[in-house]
Amino acid sequence: MKTGFIDLLDNSINFYVYEKTGSDFELSDTSSSAIDHDVTVESLSPVLEAGIDELFLSLPLSYLTLREITFPFSDAAKINDILVYELDGLLLGNVNDYSIDHVVIETHDGSSRVKAVCIKKSKLREILDIFSSAGLDPKVITSIDLWLYGGNGENILGTPIGDKTIRGETAKQELLKPSINLRQHELSYTGDIDRIKKGLRMTMSLVLLLFIIIAAGSAYRLYAVNSDYRDLSNRMRTYYKSIFPEDNKIVDPLRQFQGKLKELQNKKAVLGGIPVLEPLKNIAELTGDTITLTEFSADAQRLLIKGTAGDFQKVDELKAALAAIFGGVKVLDSKAVSDREVAFSMTMQEKSL
Repeated sequence: MKTGFIDLLDNSINFYVYEKTGSDFELSDTSSSAIDHDVTVESLSPVLEAGIDELFLSLPLSYLTLREITFPFSDAAKINDILVYELDGLLLGNVNDYSIDHVVIETHDGSSRVKAVCIKKSKLREILDIFSSAGLDPKVITSIDLWLYGGNGENILGTPIGDKTIRGETAKQELLKPSINLRQHELSYTGDIDRIKKGLRMTMSLVLLLFIIIAAGSAYRLYAVNSDYRDLSNRMRTYYKSIFPEDNKIVDPLRQFQGKLKELQNKKAVLGGIPVLEPLKNIAELTGDTITLTEFSADAQRLLIKGTAGDFQKVDELKAALAAIFGGVKVLDSKAVSDREVAFSMTMQEKSL
């Protein structure tokens, strides 16, 4: 992962690029350019070209307001809680107009000497806007000068403040453990949160897309199954109608097929033990030319015939002729279906020997 560190000075910018190796940072590149006091979008172009993953920014002391305060305790949490109140009246204007952090200079017998580091929020927002216009967002805003010199112009060895080697090493220490971070409260860094949100939105979008694809596939399969079922059902209705034309009420062709099959199987079982050829031959001989048989059926109890005759008299004559051979001859139904045709159905039994 590449980490960039911008060391902003009053009249120049030092830019360091570090490669993270394990828990340490190794300096891989550095560059410097002159500026007219304030940073500009154009002066940040080397940062964009470096292709860094995260960015740290160091401000010069001229941008900062420093105040030294002594506390009778050394608890960091307590110092954070009351530092703003202690600075009230020590800063120009309202203390709430500043972004504030601090470093502990000295601790002794439970007390601590603290240097408060302040910058006007308006100034900090102006800097962040310039970086944002360049497509950059510093994760931490600190100050190398504060870390090295505590506000003095040179270190204890007298090395000038512009020594890039020492400043580069100091920048590395800031990467490992920032001494301060002036990005506080409403000006806090939100890049990581924004990336997580973006990642979650992307994940949710992919999950939604996957859900839509699965739902569409399921809907298509359901449609295909329903379509196949309707097609099969229509074909079964057609087959059923062709086999049993007299059955006009078709609700469930499969069940009705099964019922008809069972009925035929029962009739086959019954007819297997009933001689029907002889009774059928006798009936056919009695019908003559004026009577047409359309249906014949038999079971263990009776014989049933259906047909048409020229008139009702022919039906009566057939009944009388059948009574001479069969027993229990009855006309179940007879009705005129046209001027010259009468439909009838009769039932009878074979006479016992």
